[in-house]
Amino acid sequence: MEKFKNIRFVIGFCFTAFAMVLIINACHKKEEATSVNPCLGQQQTSAAFHLYEHPQDPSSTSHYWTDEPTDTMYRNRYFKLMPDYIPPVNVAANFTYTWIINGRKMLFSGQPFIAQDTFANNPSGTFTVTLIVHNTNPNKSCFPNDKGVDSTTKVINTLTPGKEGIAYGKYQGALTDNPQDTFTVSFLNKYYVTSVCDTVLWVSNLYRGCDAYIPCSYTTGAYRCLDFSTTYSVACQEMTGFLYVDEKKNATIKFGYYVPIGSSTPIVKTFVGKQLWRQY
Repeated sequence: MEKFKNIRFVIGFCFTAFAMVLIINACHKKEEATSVNPCLGQQQTSAAFHLYEHPQDPSSTSHYWTDEPTDTMYRNRYFKLMPDYIPPVNVAANFTYTWIINGRKMLFSGQPFIAQDTFANNPSGTFTVTLIVHNTNPNKSCFPNDKGVDSTTKVINTLTPGKEGIAYGKYQGALTDNPQDTFTVSFLNKYYVTSVCDTVLWVSNLYRGCDAYIPCSYTTGAYRCLDFSTTYSVACQEMTGFLYVDEKKNATIKFGYYVPIGSSTPIVKTFVGKQLWRQY
């Protein structure tokens, strides 16, 4: 009996020791897992940036407007330049941004973007934008070759304001709350005499079965964007919204309408689809 007890003790001890080894090993692996990549999420000094179409007076646009990236803009439109990487507030003071726009140099310390600028007096064509970023405290442990300076130059196309915007055309897609129900939507410039002018933005079938218009449409929107508010008629709801087309012809239209007319809260919908063809 005593021998049997000893065997049980030995077996129990072995199991306990084995379990302790497993636990210790698991803890080591956990520590290793949390320290495998200390550079995860870190960013080396980078001057990559995008230009965004930006309204001169944001309060004059619908609340659906969002600044969207582009490489082409109307020369009298306001725009915003912003780096792709915005450092956290606690290290923002380490960064200095030098923007050179068509030879005009602007220096910003801790401020990563500039906005509210135009080229209204420049002829249509192109202009160059260079961003130089200096970082006084680059992360050498993660990026040994980071010298704390980087630069990027882009060529931006400019157009005379008019009907060249690529947002005019026909789209096929669906509302995000009913993705199986596909349909087509049109945003077209049309000759249509009104009391104001003879050109309108004709919005067809965004509100199903409805043709609505916006007088003098050539004064609205930007190259890739249209900010619209249609005229109410018996057959249509008044709609306010924003259309954006990216370089791959992917389109997003966020819009709202009021039911019944006079309601204080709009019904908001989002149409997502592809541009089938451009009017211009």
